[in-house]
Amino acid sequence: MARKRRPLRFKIFVFIFICLMVVGGMKAIELVQNFFGDHVLDFQKMATIEYEKDKNIIVQPFKKEMIVYNKNKLKTFNLEGIEKWSLEKTVKNPLVKTSENSIYLVDRELGTITAVNIQGTVLWDISLEKPIRDFVCNREGRIAFYSEEKDKSSIHILNTEGKETGKVSINNGNIMAMAISDNGMIAVSVMNIDKNKIETNVALYSSGGKLLGGHKYDKEEQIVSNLFFSEDQRLMNVGDSQLMVFSKEDRVVWEKKLADSIHQIAWNEKGFIIMYLVDNKKSILDTKNRNYISIVDMEKTEVEPIPIKGDVLGITTKGDNIVAFTDRTLYIILKKGKELMEKKINNDIQSVYIISEEQLALVLKDKIEIMKIKYKEQ
Repeated sequence: MARKRRPLRFKIFVFIFICLMVVGGMKAIELVQNFFGDHVLDFQKMATIEYEKDKNIIVQPFKKEMIVYNKNKLKTFNLEGIEKWSLEKTVKNPLVKTSENSIYLVDRELGTITAVNIQGTVLWDISLEKPIRDFVCNREGRIAFYSEEKDKSSIHILNTEGKETGKVSINNGNIMAMAISDNGMIAVSVMNIDKNKIETNVALYSSGGKLLGGHKYDKEEQIVSNLFFSEDQRLMNVGDSQLMVFSKEDRVVWEKKLADSIHQIAWNEKGFIIMYLVDNKKSILDTKNRNYISIVDMEKTEVEPIPIKGDVLGITTKGDNIVAFTDRTLYIILKKGKELMEKKINNDIQSVYIISEEQLALVLKDKIEIMKIKYKEQ
């Protein structure tokens, strides 16, 4: 009798085990799909903005519109793809920046700056008569840019009317990065080589050009190539192997070493940085374990690394949301890294912009597609 009962118990056990595996597997698949998968979202094309291919083309969002500089014309389009206004302006080496209410068209080669309002009217136009190397502006419309001469660099600081309020001369070293805060404070990273050793100084200046403070990287070589101000005027420095936050009052707030190399960076105005990092110690064929997104905020809080398959070509961010893209794949990261979705695109992606939580501007080779994101119910 005992021998007859054992197979029955075994069969019952196997049946229960299989049921648990099936249910558990379905739950596991559901969890994976909820976290990562094409089925979670869909795109609905709302409008298309077409343009001719041009080596000097610039595309970027401005409020609820898209700016396009192409074929010597600065244009804005609404999200239905309708052109609102056009301004003809020949620029050899263009750069476009925006404040809250103005657009700045910069010719880096000729050293000209044209400020345009949201209606397309020219507010002011100036010429430095020498090349502009970098240009930054804040929400209000205060500006800083620099030019280089034989033995020095000059930083010019302008108010919202285009009038110079301050000037800073950098007599030694090369300017690597600049940033401007909402209250008009200027941050500058300057690299110098002294006795075959790289030294980097990050300095803070007032809108009048007065030195307020700074930090020197002299204990170990560090090239600071990106600077970002938070809303409370603290400054994040991005070096080739280190993050550092400091303020005018407290100096160094914290430092963080980076074990892997930085390939792409984006700054979110809420006060966190998104980095595409590559672990060069791992095989180049193992992209999912080699490439990842890292998110760090101004309090040094770090989100769990997000693995990415493929080489990330760019990152954009708005609100708590992030979009990273490879040549034909979008990685949509929601809620500051808590949810991740993947979307394949049947075209070569040039850049992507988040317009709102439900809208993206997808920039392709000869057109912009305004997409509505449709999140399917789980």
